[in-house]
Amino acid sequence: MTHLQKRAIFIGIIFIVTLTLSIAGYQYLKGNNPLKKDRYFFAIFDDIQGLDKTAPVTVNGLKVGQVTKISFNPENRKIIVRFAIENKNLKIPKGSVAQIYSMDLLGTKGLRILLSDNKTFIQTYDTLQSSLQPQPFDLLLNRLPEIDSLLTNTSQIIEKINLTLSPQLIQTLTSSIQRLHHTITIIDTTIDKNSQLQQSLAKLNYILLQIKNQTADIQKIIQNTKNLTDTLRQLKLQTSIDKLNTSLDNLNQILNSLKSGQGTAGQLLVNDTLYMRIDTFMQNLNYILDKLR
Repeated sequence: MTHLQKRAIFIGIIFIVTLTLSIAGYQYLKGNNPLKKDRYFFAIFDDIQGLDKTAPVTVNGLKVGQVTKISFNPENRKIIVRFAIENKNLKIPKGSVAQIYSMDLLGTKGLRILLSDNKTFIQTYDTLQSSLQPQPFDLLLNRLPEIDSLLTNTSQIIEKINLTLSPQLIQTLTSSIQRLHHTITIIDTTIDKNSQLQQSLAKLNYILLQIKNQTADIQKIIQNTKNLTDTLRQLKLQTSIDKLNTSLDNLNQILNSLKSGQGTAGQLLVNDTLYMRIDTFMQNLNYILDKLR
């Protein structure tokens, strides 16, 4: 093999490698990575609302793949979207929905998968159910009857307020507010000028502050008073009262004995014979003493 032939073969190999890398790079830019074994799924839409190839595919906000192909079926006028799932750990349950949604305020579209709670899973190349996220303008159109009703009610309320607030009533309210403002201004001016009032307020504030600072001592006094009260409650006052009642009963018995004439003291109180005898004895004794003198 001549040198020229070797050179031609070498140039051919370089061309083939370059062409292969170019095709692979082009496919990669389109979103097809030939080095990855992705799983492909399909979703069919009537309108894709501007969804582009290489748009991200997300699950709960996490990117798990991307759109790889968008084709139009002329027979039923449907749009077939093929997307790849790069996350090997993601299993898509049956009944899940592929939804086209707006990723930002500019209207950039993306595809997200709303997973169902089914315990069985779909296989590669299966077709998911599809849906479109409602557009804000469509939502506004659907709420127009409610908005119109709200505006009508608001207009009626404003009309009733206008009928209620007559010019005379508005003038009266304005005058009252002005008087109130004037009164408050006078009070503020009086407080500013009257130093004695300010001093009184300062003293009152000082007294309140002292009371606040002495709160602990006041609580101690209250606690001591409570302890004293508890101590008085614990004294045997009932025993003393019982003894006093017993003494009074004894005194009553003595008085009853005197009243009934029992004993010498009782006889003196109730029997005048003993008294007369003692009186006669005393007179005789005095007579004898007079004689002896």
